Amino acid sequence: MKVSFRLDKGYDPRLMTIPSQQAEHTPKPSSTRNLIFNVLIMRIVMDTGTKLFFPYLSVIATGLGTTTVELGKLLSWRNMAGLISPFLGTAADKRGYRPIISGSLVVSGIGFLTIYLSQSPPIFLLGILLSAVGGAGAGPNIAAYLSHRLPWEKRARGLGVVEYAWGLASVIGVSASGYLIAQTSWRMPFLVVGLALFLFAAAFMRFPPSGHEKSKAELDEIALGNAKLSLAQKARNFFDLGPNWRSAWATILGDIFTRFAGFVLFINFGTMLVDQFGLDAAGLAGAVFWLGFADITGSVSVSLLGDRIGKRQSTIGGSIMGAIFFGILPFWSGGLAFVVLGIFLARSFFEFSIVSYLVLASEQAPGHRGKMLALRGAFSLISAFASTRLGPQLYEAWGVPGFAWPAAISLVISATVSFFLVRD
Repeated sequence: MKVSFRLDKGYDPRLMTIPSQQAEHTPKPSSTRNLIFNVLIMRIVMDTGTKLFFPYLSVIATGLGTTTVELGKLLSWRNMAGLISPFLGTAADKRGYRPIISGSLVVSGIGFLTIYLSQSPPIFLLGILLSAVGGAGAGPNIAAYLSHRLPWEKRARGLGVVEYAWGLASVIGVSASGYLIAQTSWRMPFLVVGLALFLFAAAFMRFPPSGHEKSKAELDEIALGNAKLSLAQKARNFFDLGPNWRSAWATILGDIFTRFAGFVLFINFGTMLVDQFGLDAAGLAGAVFWLGFADITGSVSVSLLGDRIGKRQSTIGGSIMGAIFFGILPFWSGGLAFVVLGIFLARSFFEFSIVSYLVLASEQAPGHRGKMLALRGAFSLISAFASTRLGPQLYEAWGVPGFAWPAAISLVISATVSFFLVRD
């Protein structure tokens, strides 16, 4: 079916819909709620697997017979493995989200089971890489799938609810894993996560279609056209995000600067609290628990406010408020509870901004939604890699201002990019 639209009055991605398809695939409210709930449970398990390593790093290192430094180096490869995400996003745009997501969940499940069975660092690394590749294929494409199922005016609420998973994973999954490790071994949570992902992979193929799946004839036509292209043309097509490409790439750029700010806090807050208050592992676990509520606060705020005040405005407001609290964090002194509150506020506004960027990105390139969100995910991994590498060095050299002020500057840049270059 050929679709035409006018550009003389400005680009509006919401105009790029096919009425018959939109009516055919508009979900009922009850089915939408069930879908969001099921995806939320799935994401809690996925995010628990992602977060498992950090609070229990020393326990896992001891079990493997290595050091925390060496184990940290192994974990850094997760970011690089995730760079496969744009290729899987492009595949999902062509062949449908459900088979790519289900296959990715299977690969991730195999990765976690490999970690469970590993007896040496090389096998452990193999498990890390497989789990990262699977996560890179499942995470962004789940967001793209939901974006196709949810209308634009309700998308911030729907995706915001799903992003509760990041905080709930700390509050529920990672905390419960600590008790499981205490009763069994460090391996057991990885077994539970791996088996759960296999179940989710089977279940996802029974989810409703996104409505954008292409027929075999259309896929053959695409393959034939690609075969005639030069390597340079294929590269240009790979990074092509459609007529709204400037705004789409600006959204990715703003997301990169926002994510840098959040990850320099993630990597340093534990060391900061140990240095200032001498916390032990149990005390740090309590801090992680409360920071999970910071993530939930940011996500809930997006789901309640994002559709009302606008997605672009949410990224700007969240980044500016985050910059303020990051900027004053070095002066936020006092007792432990007061300092944790300061971190909580900075983390909450970071989460509000980053989830708003996710929602905004979901409609920047409607014809390339899987690729758009996958590119966002891939560049976020590069940002995470940089902040993880630089963060400890900044803190060691200059203390809390060493990472808090660069984070504040990064958020100001994010707000500026969104204000001048992004279109809602």
